[in-house]
Amino acid sequence: MVINYNMFKSINEIKIAAIIVLITANLMAANAVCGVVKNSKTKKPVVGANIELTGTQRGAISDEKGKFCIDISASLPITLKITHISYINQEIEVTDISEMVILLVPDVIQGEEVFVIGTPPTYQLDVLVPVDVLDIDDIELQGARDMEGALRRVPSLDMVTTSSGKQTVSIRGSNPTDVAVYLDGVKINDSNKGIADLSFIDFNTIEQIQIIKGGGSILFGSGSLGGVVNLESKQALTNSFAYTQGQGFTFDDDVDLSLSGSVIYKKVGVGARYSGSSRKYGGRTTTSTIFKNIYSTTQIPWGLLDLRWNELNKTLMFPSGNLETADKLSLLSFQYRGRMGKFPGWNIFIGKRQWNLVQDFYTSLNEELKDGSDILKISKLITMGPFESTAQLESEKQYFLGEKSYFDITGQPSVNYKSRLDRIDNGFALSSRLVFDGEHPNIDFIRFEFGYRLDYFTTTQRQWFEFPLTEIIGEDLIYKVPGADYLKTIISRRIGMHIEGNGSDLKYIFFVGQGNNGRLPTLGDYFHFQNTALDSLVDSTLVMEDLGSTDMNLNLIFSNIRTQIPIDEIKVTLNLFLNDYTNKIAYRIIEDNSPVPYNSKIADIRGYEGSISCDMFKEHIMLMATGTYIDVSNPVVFPFKPEYRVVFVGAVNWKWLNLSFDHLNEGKQYYYIPNIGEGFRNARENANLSVSIRKNFLGLNWSLTYTWRNLMSADDNNLSLEESLRQGFNYFEKYREIATIRVEL
Repeated sequence: MVINYNMFKSINEIKIAAIIVLITANLMAANAVCGVVKNSKTKKPVVGANIELTGTQRGAISDEKGKFCIDISASLPITLKITHISYINQEIEVTDISEMVILLVPDVIQGEEVFVIGTPPTYQLDVLVPVDVLDIDDIELQGARDMEGALRRVPSLDMVTTSSGKQTVSIRGSNPTDVAVYLDGVKINDSNKGIADLSFIDFNTIEQIQIIKGGGSILFGSGSLGGVVNLESKQALTNSFAYTQGQGFTFDDDVDLSLSGSVIYKKVGVGARYSGSSRKYGGRTTTSTIFKNIYSTTQIPWGLLDLRWNELNKTLMFPSGNLETADKLSLLSFQYRGRMGKFPGWNIFIGKRQWNLVQDFYTSLNEELKDGSDILKISKLITMGPFESTAQLESEKQYFLGEKSYFDITGQPSVNYKSRLDRIDNGFALSSRLVFDGEHPNIDFIRFEFGYRLDYFTTTQRQWFEFPLTEIIGEDLIYKVPGADYLKTIISRRIGMHIEGNGSDLKYIFFVGQGNNGRLPTLGDYFHFQNTALDSLVDSTLVMEDLGSTDMNLNLIFSNIRTQIPIDEIKVTLNLFLNDYTNKIAYRIIEDNSPVPYNSKIADIRGYEGSISCDMFKEHIMLMATGTYIDVSNPVVFPFKPEYRVVFVGAVNWKWLNLSFDHLNEGKQYYYIPNIGEGFRNARENANLSVSIRKNFLGLNWSLTYTWRNLMSADDNNLSLEESLRQGFNYFEKYREIATIRVEL
């Protein structure tokens, strides 16, 4: 169904009426008791407190902010019982349904010796860089159904959905090849183009998303010149069950289905997830994705063991049924966090990755690509007074197999080009910080940080050509190219200063950092560089690129704001970034062939980003605006980068009802699309709206979300593929309506 954005009030009267009926029915059916649980001494939120309505099976668990809500049908007063393993049990009588604050008294538990297992996340141990941390509970209220929707509001982050349905991410104007994406510790960027396809990921399995901005990371490895997206999936810590189904009403075959569960036996937890999605867009193409996940968490006296297996499959089909691409990615990881002997702070990680791709984009060229890697990381947290360091040893073995088949006018294979590349990376990383207490009453502490990383790479390439239509002495002609070895050492450094303090109703955080990093050509870069139909267009060599970066960041948090409007808190963030590249790896688009890498001698990106958010009415209403401006020296080297990106957000969270709205503005950007052409897209805007109802019924948590996506592109649903691409509205991003139901234990 096509609507006009300016006539949104008259859209789909039947569906809006249905939502009103649901809201009215819920208002008549029950009231809700809501509150927040805090530590009586520190006044910090208590996470995981069990709140039970005595005499019934109804209850809730406090979230990461200490909040909870319980639906009640009995008349007041009622009695709530609050329990937590670290606090004294408490019972309170509730006489009205206004939001309450429950203060729990800490309890000292006597028993056997217990080791503290918790290890800070990697991004907290790294040299300080700007980081956005997103929890899945907050994202679900936005009506997001994939990673593009989840990351839409993050400043300086831009998601691009290609015509084949791939979702790639760039940060601060960088290319997707410069952003490392990790899922449970395993890097999912392929060796072909160096990009990570986020459409692979089942959004429902993610617990937290960490966006590490800029190329200053030391512990996440070299090569992440644009930043890091670190995805952490859910752990098996409780008995759980979840069923999620999404149904689109704008196009056929727009379906999501996800089923998961976990069980706990003593200190061992095991869980699994199976998800599938199908997208048909205007009858043109259909993408299908299957996600499988098995995970286990085991608590032992001296640590925590995590074992995870993920398999992701994706296909793209034409309406005729012809297969265009088939993508498969498998990940296996094992992680131990805890102590070894008497020494705490150890982290041991073992990971394995396998990927293969079959693509048939052109009648004269087919490709089949495979890659894999084995990873070992051992890190140790060392603390001595004001001095804290994390030392990390790494070893990764990576391989890439590429095969191109060229066909003549009769459809017969005339040349088969094959290549195998192997790369070994042995690395050492050290992140250190020295903390001094502030001598001024408004300075809490000053911290100096230093990071150093050394990677030693060995890359080996073997190539051969097969000519099936040419025979010598009755055998096919095969030409083997002499082998090539590439040795390279990359040294990365970063220094920074971090200051935190507070004044009257104000907390501030300021830091500045500067460093350098490097990125080798991917194994796929060597593969495509060595074999191209137009040798005259490529350079004689392909070398490593270098980045010098500078970041300045200021965070301000205002509280106890005295206005007529009950404002809880205002947060302001300002960032300035300068990125200077030497020998930047870019890609030439050649018609009917894969992009060919080359080195652009000098390139740079300048920009700034900022955000302001306001929580009001005891965090029931949230308003936010984020903005990013970038200036790239060469748009051909950095394509698909809007000059500015501004997002306005409004959200209402009132008991069981949630409303979420965001409006996106993007500036002019350069594009180049094979077989379409190049040019500059004009500035564009779009908007999303979602309505969500959450209730507890029959001991289960139910939620129903109705989402209107890309409201302002509704008139573009009937455009052809070429027309929509030229106007910047990829048909994978067009207007659609989706209803999602979720049931959880």
